[in-house]
Amino acid sequence: ADPYVWDFGKVQEGEIVKHDFEITNKSSQAVKIGPITTSCGCTASVADKKVLEPGEVTAVHVTFKTKKYKGQVSQFVYVSTDNPDESVIRLTVKGEVIP
Repeated sequence: ADPYVWDFGKVQEGEIVKHDFEITNKSSQAVKIGPITTSCGCTASVADKKVLEPGEVTAVHVTFKTKKYKGQVSQFVYVSTDNPDESVIRLTVKGEVIP
């Protein structure tokens, strides 16, 4: 399974779903985590750490508000870093919202 994709399954419209993604610095140098942007205002995200040493892991907390959504939904969270090999990490939150 892709660690950057989370399927929350079926939820009732209006529920707030939360998930923690893990991001690992796989490079040999410290990596700074820059701005985190989302595909819509319904999704919020924050990282625990702003700098990751080599091999270090941080959690990125993602919250998705399902109000006014129905059917299959995919939202994206973009985590920017100063690592040229992985300058943007795309996290995907998907599932089905039932009215």
